[in-house]
Amino acid sequence: MAYYDATNGNLKVARCNDKACAGGNEARTAVDTAADVGAYPSLAIGLDGKPVVAYYHATDGNLRFARCNDPACAGQNESLATLDNAGDVGQHTSVAIGLDGVPVIAYNDATNEKVKIARPAIVP
Repeated sequence: MAYYDATNGNLKVARCNDKACAGGNEARTAVDTAADVGAYPSLAIGLDGKPVVAYYHATDGNLRFARCNDPACAGQNESLATLDNAGDVGQHTSVAIGLDGVPVIAYNDATNEKVKIARPAIVP
């Protein structure tokens, strides 16, 4: 699961160690820590079994995207990209994997009061 760490202003991912996420020993990783990032995250699992996350960069008002290099997003070497920076965009993200394996992201464009769609250029 992806979540916003409001205390530190970071995007984080948690990977359960068992089906019930019991035990309190889940792997938690900070994926993006540049400024106030990670609000409104949405996570999907790519065809390769690795997470992709769409989220909001609150400091800059941008739509951001992370493609993890492993199932737990460990190592802090994930591929990060800004997908839209035209105004205040990227809130209320929703990501799904298209039939071609490329993520499709729906998000809010607060500046123009529209829902927009983005597909990252990052190869699945």
